[in-house]
Amino acid sequence: MGSFTDYAETQILNHIFGGISLPVFTAYAGYFLTTPGETGPGSEPAGGGYARVALDSSYWSVPTTGAIQSTKDIVFPRATANHGTVVGIGIWDSAVGGNCWVYANLTDTEVIENRDSLIILPGGVTHIFSSTGWGYYLQNAILSHIYRAIPAALAPTLYAAYCTSAPSATAFGTEPGGTYARIPVANNMSNFTTVSGGVKSSAVPIEFPLAAALQGTITHLGFLTASTGGELLAYGALNPSKTVDINDQLVFLAGDVTFSLD
Repeated sequence: MGSFTDYAETQILNHIFGGISLPVFTAYAGYFLTTPGETGPGSEPAGGGYARVALDSSYWSVPTTGAIQSTKDIVFPRATANHGTVVGIGIWDSAVGGNCWVYANLTDTEVIENRDSLIILPGGVTHIFSSTGWGYYLQNAILSHIYRAIPAALAPTLYAAYCTSAPSATAFGTEPGGTYARIPVANNMSNFTTVSGGVKSSAVPIEFPLAAALQGTITHLGFLTASTGGELLAYGALNPSKTVDINDQLVFLAGDVTFSLD
């Protein structure tokens, strides 16, 4: 399982780069009779005893390396009429109405007739944070927030950094010397644009200090939670890479840095 809807992507990006706290909610599982997608959920059964199922934190594993899995039976109410063929499932923030955050198409569809009950066995739901360029710290925090109602920490200040070796979801790359320093960026909607087409961008220049020595070839830009050390939030490759020599200054203009969960 698991892809974020456009609604969820906007909320998540505004949290990471915009300083807007994610709403905390109990996750509700629902199922679809028509194919769900990023722009919206599929159609749920109308009546016939159908209801979404509340899933508290006990239903989910603690996420690691950007993956979370169901740990208990997810049992939907017994149908009182024919529902049709179930083709997908979703995670919502409300028992009725509300917003769909996650959707998935079923590997095997299931016909639900009168007196049937859809049961998803332990391990039957897995969500892997498939979008690249995000640290495991952030991936796990977002999954815990959505599935386990554990609020994801909000970083009031982000620290832009660059490196000369490839980062990974576990750790940022090698940062240079030569008067290099991370640059603080206040995490608010003035410094980052609103999400458009699933993409959020920097809205102000990010200017690093003038290099006092050769720093080498800069390959990646990243954002962390502290001026030194801290947790890695996001990273991406420069296109093209940039050699920073003595008296050079690396500057990213407004709009140069973009973020997406697609």
